Amino acid sequence: MAGSKPNEQDLLLRIASERASGLSGAEGGIQHVHNTSASCQTTISSAPVNKALDLEACGSDDHDDEILKVVQMRLQQHRAENRQKSLGLLAVDGNRIPEQGSTTRDPLPGSDNPAGLAVANMVEHTDIPTALPHTAVNDTDTSRMRREQTKQFKTTILLGVLFVIVCIVVVVAILVPSDDHQSTDANPTIPLKSSSNSTQAPTQAPTSLEDSIFSLLPNETVARILKDRDSPQSMAFDWLMEDGELPSYSNEQIMQKFALVALFHATAGERWYDNTNWLKHNVSECEWYSNPDFAQMGNWRRLLGEGFLRDFFPPTEPAPTMCNEDGIYEHLWLDHNNLGGTLPEEFYLMTSLKTFSAGGNHLEGSISTRVGQLSKLEGFGVTDVTNVGVIPSELGLLSRLRLLSLNENDHTGSIPSELWLLTNLDSMLVFNSPRLKFSIPTEIGNFKRLRWLAASNFGISGTIPSEIGTATSLELLSCGENKLTGTLPSEIAQLTKLHVLALWENNLRGTIPTGLERMTDMFVLDMSGNQLTGTVHTELGLLTGLSVNFNFEGNHLTGTIPSELGLLSLAIELELSNNLLLGKIPSEFGQLSSMGRLAFANNSLLSGTVPHELSALQEVLHTIYLEGNPELSGTIPQGVCDMNGTCVGTAYDPCEGPYGLYFECTGFLCGCGCPCLDG
Repeated sequence: MAGSKPNEQDLLLRIASERASGLSGAEGGIQHVHNTSASCQTTISSAPVNKALDLEACGSDDHDDEILKVVQMRLQQHRAENRQKSLGLLAVDGNRIPEQGSTTRDPLPGSDNPAGLAVANMVEHTDIPTALPHTAVNDTDTSRMRREQTKQFKTTILLGVLFVIVCIVVVVAILVPSDDHQSTDANPTIPLKSSSNSTQAPTQAPTSLEDSIFSLLPNETVARILKDRDSPQSMAFDWLMEDGELPSYSNEQIMQKFALVALFHATAGERWYDNTNWLKHNVSECEWYSNPDFAQMGNWRRLLGEGFLRDFFPPTEPAPTMCNEDGIYEHLWLDHNNLGGTLPEEFYLMTSLKTFSAGGNHLEGSISTRVGQLSKLEGFGVTDVTNVGVIPSELGLLSRLRLLSLNENDHTGSIPSELWLLTNLDSMLVFNSPRLKFSIPTEIGNFKRLRWLAASNFGISGTIPSEIGTATSLELLSCGENKLTGTLPSEIAQLTKLHVLALWENNLRGTIPTGLERMTDMFVLDMSGNQLTGTVHTELGLLTGLSVNFNFEGNHLTGTIPSELGLLSLAIELELSNNLLLGKIPSEFGQLSSMGRLAFANNSLLSGTVPHELSALQEVLHTIYLEGNPELSGTIPQGVCDMNGTCVGTAYDPCEGPYGLYFECTGFLCGCGCPCLDG
């Protein structure tokens, strides 16, 4: 017998080899062409092995079925060959013996066989013994074994194919770089930045520790680390990797350190006025310089009460504690420290912050929408910022916010409506942002805790809603230099806790509301520069706590000056210039023992003399405006002429200093060096 007996294992392994290598099978047919295009225009082979390969190349789900068909076909062929050989049905001289059941007999020896060769006779079916042949018995067991082997090798083939596919995918993933860093399902594999040369490409893959850091950072931050080798983010990452204690830190501490170092580099930390201990690995970041603006804190204390600051800064020596007991920042103050640049996005990773203040610096750029992540914030002050753009609506997510200070910023657009959801606010300070527009909404009445609303020089338009009367905790309402119209609602008199009512330089009309005298804690009342009409109520003299300013200058008020205003003994300024007032200057003004500035200029209808009682004020009074009142007459009392720091000037010849006595020397009104007309 020529050659060795083939077996099923050899056949199956050959099929697996054809499957893995992509070679053509032994069945012939159209040559297999591996198609990698998405459309798969390759002709599917008619040969079973090639057809299975072509279907896989096209991504068809039928290729596994085709493989099974090939295996079954090969096994059937192999069984048939073995069956024939086991029965001894072999051909002699290359001629096959007729198959079982044929009635044809071979010639007997010596008859038609001149060669005298032995010829095997065909065994008739009827001559086969009734007992089952040995080969038939073995065939049953062999078939069962072959089925088990077929099942095992089929599984082996499929696993082998899957292994080959996985290997190909892994190789492609390693060799082909990906630009997509947006996936959040796995940590990106990022090359390390060389500490010796920031411009050279790295040669190592990240370690597991580095991968852990990357997994904590936003995808945008990882992209910045990759994109710019000199970015604040990349420098912060390198700084972290140089920290020998890094494995011992909690995730929050790692993110905190990264955020602080990124903030340092993004705001030119090397040029800060004070950057003591910053970036020192051997000093806890809780001991890095943070500057509570004690002057600002004093303002906040006066504004919000001692308890407000005590909540933020427990009494400690020598300075307030910035971190909690777990070493996590809760307060970060960097006021007046020469910060430049823009607050980086990574600053907003410090999600445990309760207060942040960075006023009086040289910051620029917008407040990130990520500010909404700082859900524990109670105080947020970012002032004196240029090119800051719009106020992000995400500030409205800070439901714990009690103080919002955006003063002196170059904001544009309008105040987002979401800010009016912050009903826990104690104070909203957004003054001196003239390009920022908004109107006071009716929701202002929902702010039961609001103490300060300061929005002067702002671009506010519209009217003051009557609902403001229900914001009964208001202590300061300052909306000067805006475009408010309409009348002052009478409900404003319900704000009995007001200390400051300052609505100067608007377009308010109507009369002064009654009931303002109930604001007994008032120390500033400034309604100057409007179009108010009517009289000055005598009841306003009951505002005996008024200790700074009573100012209705520049309106259209008429009537006389109430003598009851002489009861405002704590006031230091009383200004009624540029109205239509008439009558005399009340002698009771001699009781204004704290008065430093009296202004009655340009009323035109004032008459009579300057009361000599004003001489009693010569130690405190430093400025009097009397010009523009041609009906005034008589001699100015010498005590007034001798008042502290007085010079005599007019609108045409003003005093050089801030103080002075201003009047027209007409001869009808004389004294203080101005000659009087005889008679």
